Amino acid sequence: MHNKGTWVGVALLVVSLLNGAWFLTEASKGTAIHGYIRDGHYIFVTDRLEYEVTKATWDWSYAHEISAYASFLIGVAGFALIVHGFGSALDGGTSSPGYRARRVDWVLQGQPVLGVFRCQSRVGAMTSWVGSRSKVTVTARGLVLGLSDGAPRAIVASEIDDRSWV
Repeated sequence: MHNKGTWVGVALLVVSLLNGAWFLTEASKGTAIHGYIRDGHYIFVTDRLEYEVTKATWDWSYAHEISAYASFLIGVAGFALIVHGFGSALDGGTSSPGYRARRVDWVLQGQPVLGVFRCQSRVGAMTSWVGSRSKVTVTARGLVLGLSDGAPRAIVASEIDDRSWV
């Protein structure tokens, strides 16, 4: 995980899962939203049982159920940040098209092309389609990859180390 957005996504997802698990534990005893109030009595309803609870328990259950629905949305947002973070790690923590274009321009700008190759490639989670070939342009500043999604990606030479070729 290479960027802050990914870590924020992990935190949001963990909070969402914990709140959801906590709510499910409490919901096994019934919830306010599925219960009712009659003559000042607060009734929880489970599968076949009804039982009275205090107003404080009712209020807590109601608020916690609403927060469980909200935390589901927070979890979805966290998951999206995680997926975005893994997809953009190649771009130095951002996947903005403008940033990608500036990196590509910088690697190619004023540099002699040392070689152009076509090969099967895998960069992070992005693999070129079976049978397709990615165009790789090599300069002294780094590599420019033409991936199957159509947007070229640049890898700056200083970001390449022995682990990059495994």
